[in-house]
Amino acid sequence: RSGECLGALRCIANAETLVSGSVYPVSQGRILYSLLVNSKGELIPVRADGSDAGGNIIAELLGKGVSPQTTASLEAALKNGPDTLGSFRLKEYAGSPLYLSVADLGYNDWNLALFIQADMAAAHSRTIVLRTLYGAVALLVCVLVFCLTVLLLFTRLVRRLSLEQRRYLLLEQFADTVLFDYDRQTDTIRFTPNAQTLFRVHNLVQKGFLCNMDASYIHEADREAMKRLLAPVDGSEAGEGRVRLLHPSEEQYFWCLVQARYEYDKGVLASVAGKVTDIEEQKRHEEQLQRISETDGLTGLCNRAAAEARIARRLKAEPSGLLFMLDVDDFKQINDTHGHDSGDEALRYVAQCMKKVFRTGDVLGRVGGDELVAYVGGGGGVPLARQKMEQLMELLQQGKGELPPMTVSVGIARFPADGGSYEALYHAADQAMYKAKGQGKNGYGFYGAGE
Repeated sequence: RSGECLGALRCIANAETLVSGSVYPVSQGRILYSLLVNSKGELIPVRADGSDAGGNIIAELLGKGVSPQTTASLEAALKNGPDTLGSFRLKEYAGSPLYLSVADLGYNDWNLALFIQADMAAAHSRTIVLRTLYGAVALLVCVLVFCLTVLLLFTRLVRRLSLEQRRYLLLEQFADTVLFDYDRQTDTIRFTPNAQTLFRVHNLVQKGFLCNMDASYIHEADREAMKRLLAPVDGSEAGEGRVRLLHPSEEQYFWCLVQARYEYDKGVLASVAGKVTDIEEQKRHEEQLQRISETDGLTGLCNRAAAEARIARRLKAEPSGLLFMLDVDDFKQINDTHGHDSGDEALRYVAQCMKKVFRTGDVLGRVGGDELVAYVGGGGGVPLARQKMEQLMELLQQGKGELPPMTVSVGIARFPADGGSYEALYHAADQAMYKAKGQGKNGYGFYGAGE
């Protein structure tokens, strides 16, 4: 808080939950056992009863009579990473095929390994189909067409199940906040129930989301950013962005971080899984740090770098303006006579007077020891400049506390007549300031034709 570290929070998640549930539908089969393994096939012990402690899954399968070819394929897939993982048929178990399905968790080199017994009806169906093929020689052509149709449907089903499994595993990574799952093909988004406590969402399931985006809870200026997050065109694997959402109980927007992971099917975006996190406090902290980094600690005005950058941006955006260069007269004498604390107080007083004379939207900065600048955009020209200087010098003459009345010498340059860049205007105002100082101080002057 305020730059001070108050402490650290350490959170521990129970890894046993990773092997206690099922990501497969009942129709696909029955999970006999689940465990965690690393890329070497070593078992990761997470169960409290110690049933998965120690050992290597490759050696265990070889000892259970699984063929060396199958274990070699499994070992190679574990070493080569997520793209090669999948399902491996081990052997027959209780009259049905036994499979080992392995999925990368994307964490700590962990993989989730599931022993699955295929559905009995499905196994018998395949047996019946095979016997029918061998017996019905006369209907070979019809059976072939039938098998191709079944194969096509089965492939689509497997692909759909695979996408659902990967989507589920992705959502598990975001279990600490509001999650969403977006189906690109149907343009449907689904939020977890706790979304209604984070922002003012009307329906947890919304069809036609991108086509009819609900602007009532997404800030109008951030709708395009949300569309780019849910429909990327660059083929990226992940994306994130900051958007403003409507508070659930107040009529105000707050900043959220939206992070997304993309799933593709044959190169076409199929789904998006992601999370929404409240970063309003973080955003305010970042803005506070930015203000601190851009502020002169003594006067409260912009520091040199921030003043130059802001004035440069204003010059690009506005057709005309005025740059004032101020130098405190006899500042060294104030330091020598009254001390450096009085010199600092004098600079603060000049800055306070500048804030009273200039507008809130004007750029005020300290660019040197006792040199300050002010930029006023828009029209007004010489008359406006004279009015500002008369007001400033009148305020300075009043003095403050133990400080004697103060004077400044000011040089004024006009944009774009005296320069088209900050550097050119600064040089022109600096020359005008030194000319005013040479004419007796406590005055101001214009550069060139503006004098």
